[in-house]
Amino acid sequence: MGFSGPSFTAEDATFILTAQSKTTGWDIMRLNLTHEVPRLEPLLNDSFGEWGASLSPDGAWLAYANDKTGKARVYIRRYDPLGPPKMVSKTGGLDPQWSRDGSRLYYRKGRPFTLSTFSMRTEVSVIVNPLRCLNRL
Repeated sequence: MGFSGPSFTAEDATFILTAQSKTTGWDIMRLNLTHEVPRLEPLLNDSFGEWGASLSPDGAWLAYANDKTGKARVYIRRYDPLGPPKMVSKTGGLDPQWSRDGSRLYYRKGRPFTLSTFSMRTEVSVIVNPLRCLNRL
């Protein structure tokens, strides 16, 4: 099993990380440090690959990449309790990272790499603004 990309929630002493399993491929796991013996628990581990988890600064949203459509795309979902996924990068995306205030999610896509963003408002639902290219690398 391999690991990558942890996010940490100080409130409940939990790491969110990506682990590779021989049976399900790349999965998003939760390492809970509040127990006497820390527990590694699956958070997202279906038959498709999930990786690159990033928690919003307030701990309410989980962003990650998933390849269930055959191409890596970025999704968000409520973190606790885990809500349904909402695709935010219809044309592909990887490596989601939240802005410091949690109002934007940045991710990269394509070759050459393009840094893209969307803005969100969390009243009743997530509002995804059209993709805007920030920089070509």
